[in-house]
Amino acid sequence: MIRDEQYFIDELKKNDAYEIFMDIAKCSAEYIVKYRLVTVSEVDMEIVYKTIEKNNILKSKKLIENNINRLVALGLVEYITEDKNPYKNNATDDKDIDRGLFYTKKQINTESSQIRLTTDMQVSGSNVYRKICLDKEEEKSLEESAKEIKDCFESAFEEFLAPHQDEINNMQTKFTSEMEKAEKTYENIQKNLDDNIIKNIQVLSIFAGIIAILFSNIIAIKELANNGIKTIVILNLSIISALFFMIVLTRLVIINRDKKSMYICIILFALIFVVLLILIG
Repeated sequence: MIRDEQYFIDELKKNDAYEIFMDIAKCSAEYIVKYRLVTVSEVDMEIVYKTIEKNNILKSKKLIENNINRLVALGLVEYITEDKNPYKNNATDDKDIDRGLFYTKKQINTESSQIRLTTDMQVSGSNVYRKICLDKEEEKSLEESAKEIKDCFESAFEEFLAPHQDEINNMQTKFTSEMEKAEKTYENIQKNLDDNIIKNIQVLSIFAGIIAILFSNIIAIKELANNGIKTIVILNLSIISALFFMIVLTRLVIINRDKKSMYICIILFALIFVVLLILIG
């Protein structure tokens, strides 16, 4: 498999080495926007350690060193020594191990050495960094283009609507008016529906009350000799009172939905029954 800049970018992200590579790049390289070029210079490892630790990527120097050695094996960074790393072809992974062991065999003190992005590998670290910067530029350019297109469409849309703005406002006003009328119509329909329900309940209540009075009077006539006319009167009054309060309570519950009035009605209803019980007694 032939490796290119995009391969190494994906590899860095996959192995959580992308941020470390970017910190080394920012310490040892500069991307010149005008020319779209990368210039590279040496940087002390101590500065690299502090930068990585400051960005909370890794705190252990040993872990940082292991990750840097992985970048060295890939041919993206190099330690500054008298002898150059001879394994320049990093387009394949054949020499990754040899490339990484080159500095180990030299027994260099990595903590006190200098480091930089590679510039002479087949796929150099400077080229990988350049592609990352170019990709970010392109992404930013696309976002700006998208914003410009959006602004252009919005401006064109506003210009198109400008001559018709009064007409649009009139239509909105008319629509709002129609909506208000529709709401009022709905409220009237709902009110009429409630009224019809109440009327039906009241008719049924009155009919039931008449039947109750009829049967109570038939039974009371049979017992008239024993109980007297007083019992019949009280019985009829109780049925009529119950019927009246049921009609009133129905209207309060369905139409007014006034809890205070409803409670007053219930209390009065109870008081009348107390009075009737006293009369019976």
